[in-house]
Amino acid sequence: MLKSAGLTPKDVTLVNLRPQEMLPALAAGSIDAIDTWEPHIANAKKALGEAVAELDTTGTYSETFNIVVTRPYLDANPALVEKFIASLIDAEVWMKAHPDEAITVVADAVGMKRDDLAPIWADYVYRVRLDDRLIEILKTHSAWRLESGNHPPGAVMPDFSKVVVAEPLKKVDPARVTLSWK
Repeated sequence: MLKSAGLTPKDVTLVNLRPQEMLPALAAGSIDAIDTWEPHIANAKKALGEAVAELDTTGTYSETFNIVVTRPYLDANPALVEKFIASLIDAEVWMKAHPDEAITVVADAVGMKRDDLAPIWADYVYRVRLDDRLIEILKTHSAWRLESGNHPPGAVMPDFSKVVVAEPLKKVDPARVTLSWK
């Protein structure tokens, strides 16, 4: 985020707050900006109105939601993992076919008001896939953590070709795996 604005950590004072602490600190003027996610963004815009400006971060940050299991679990339960992946694909298809209902379901599940989620729904992409873009996002996030010191002691850049396992998704829907190293 700072790099995209031409800033470095030396140009700002970073304050580590829990998301629910950010709005009160911003409203009180003890911080000048927040970097957070929904519903905290919508809450800040509602509470502070014209006093806040949301920066366009399109292309700056990508968040992914990944399914992670241990290798022993995968080895012991391949059919269950495949059924789980198939259910995620079914959910994806349903969400695309029924966006109004999906907004309601997701809003209820995450404790967000439907009216806050509906206008930003198109910002989210629900897609079950393994592709090179995902690997680049994982590498970028890993590099940031390593550069910033935000990692466990001894951490190194993972070899994602060894830790990302494509086989369960390939068995369910091979077209969803487009990794160049598959």
